[in-house]
Amino acid sequence: MINTPKHPQRKAYEDTVVIERLNDGKLRLQFSVDISKASGWYKPTTPQKKIRPGLSDTPENYTLLESKCLQIHLDFLNGCFDPTLVKYGIGKERPQLAIVPPIKKEMGLLELYDKYVEYREKDTALNTLRFLRITFRNAIEQAINAVGEDALAIRNWLVSNKSNWTAKETIRNLGKAYKLAIKHGFCSLNPFEDMAEELGKSSAKNRLDDDHEADDEEIFSQELSYSIEEMEAIINYVYDKKPKYAQLIEFLFLSGCRISEAIAIKWSDIKWERECIVISRQWSSVGKCFVPLKGTSHLPEHKQYRIFPMPKEDRLWKLMKSITKKENKYDVVFPSERGMPLFRETIHQHWRGGAGTSRIKCAVIPELIKQGKVFKYLSIHHTRHTFSCIQQNVYGIDQRVVASWCGHHPEVNGKHYWEANRQIKPGYGEVPANQQVQQQSEINFLKQQLAEYQELINRLTENRDI
Repeated sequence: MINTPKHPQRKAYEDTVVIERLNDGKLRLQFSVDISKASGWYKPTTPQKKIRPGLSDTPENYTLLESKCLQIHLDFLNGCFDPTLVKYGIGKERPQLAIVPPIKKEMGLLELYDKYVEYREKDTALNTLRFLRITFRNAIEQAINAVGEDALAIRNWLVSNKSNWTAKETIRNLGKAYKLAIKHGFCSLNPFEDMAEELGKSSAKNRLDDDHEADDEEIFSQELSYSIEEMEAIINYVYDKKPKYAQLIEFLFLSGCRISEAIAIKWSDIKWERECIVISRQWSSVGKCFVPLKGTSHLPEHKQYRIFPMPKEDRLWKLMKSITKKENKYDVVFPSERGMPLFRETIHQHWRGGAGTSRIKCAVIPELIKQGKVFKYLSIHHTRHTFSCIQQNVYGIDQRVVASWCGHHPEVNGKHYWEANRQIKPGYGEVPANQQVQQQSEINFLKQQLAEYQELINRLTENRDI
């Protein structure tokens, strides 16, 4: 027995490993915390490694283990301890496995696209999901079956076999799917990057007439809006030829609402005393139910709304007063004959016309284009763009206020802008005199600037001739 200064009766190797006698007549080794940590055995729940060498508790076996414990202790002190214990005839020789970080398998194109759709499900409207899950996915699957998963081959097949809009939107969403996959480490290259932009713009008739697919980023673009004269021509025409939808279409022009929001407005949302309309929901024609406003699903329910001003005796006020209230189970302002919110696709068809069994006689925009009263086709969603551009460019209302009325910035609470700008009202009548003066001043300034530039050009020309 080897004694230590601190513990005269303690054996030296017991600082590293201790032999224990168990009740079942076997021997067990218990290693210290230090050697357990150094050997990678340490766990918070079992800080000391314990091992049964398979020996019975006999004097001979105990002496044998003492010699091995002494060797383990010395090796540990000298830095040559074998954590497998094979060197000491205790452990079993096993192949050492290297720890390799998991490698994320590159997904197939269709699997990757499905993950992208799954990722978008939470904050995407049902109508948009319908196109992601059915229209675009079917196009991708058909392309893969025809030409395989080569990106360029898929692009060429889509362009050759699908409408320009479907091809472009399918490729655009594939690009987004790969961008998301790269972010999460599932692939390293986006073969569809910028490919959709190379296809150019889809014709207006081929664009999706759906509120959630229209490009709200261009809501203030005059190219995507009608003039006041065109707007009035459309409104007059629908009252004459499409009286069933006339009040709704005029409401869209006067409010900048998305059509899904307009058909979801209830009579209880019209606050005559406060001279405003509370817009707090939209109607899903796919789910046949009310859903939160676009971009507000992440907000608490009491903040999922915006307020649109309705000045007393102004044009919008008079329009709402003129609507006959029809009893319906949803209490909506614009019900169908069956008491449901109006079916959006039917409105679109009357606006743009249809084909085959969906053919609509005297569709609004094609007919007005023939008459020369409207000069371009824009989907019914662009009543929203028209409202925004007229309010900003004609009536001089601040773009942020108009955006808050239209719900273009979902993070801006409607109440905030209503309280801060309660004196600001949308314009519907003559252009304000101050706005006319401002426009005339800007014209005069530009004329003066042009004259100065011309004078400068003349002087430079004279100097060059000299």
